[in-house]
Amino acid sequence: MRRTANYIESEARALASLLTYTEWNTSESNRSGGREVVEALKRLGTDAVPALADMLANPKRGRTGRMVAAWLLGRVDNGDATSALERATRDTDGEVAAAARAALKPEAAIAAA
Repeated sequence: MRRTANYIESEARALASLLTYTEWNTSESNRSGGREVVEALKRLGTDAVPALADMLANPKRGRTGRMVAAWLLGRVDNGDATSALERATRDTDGEVAAAARAALKPEAAIAAA
């Protein structure tokens, strides 16, 4: 069954809202607490990338939401995700740019279905 763009966007935004800045920014054990979110992202696959890329690029989403979007995009093995992260490394918000740089590290990626 083909999922609609609105469904995919709402699911991607829900995934991002499930992760908190604390989970993203603290110890590896806390980051692994977001495993369920990453698994859900894998189920959505690369269809989630446009919505997450939009969140990352939109300053109105707030710093934390944008950093979480970067974290999630870093876990998608996809050229569009990488492009969005590369653009975000030049963001005027230094913390968002740092999150994008961290998400570009090879160990961040997982294969998305």
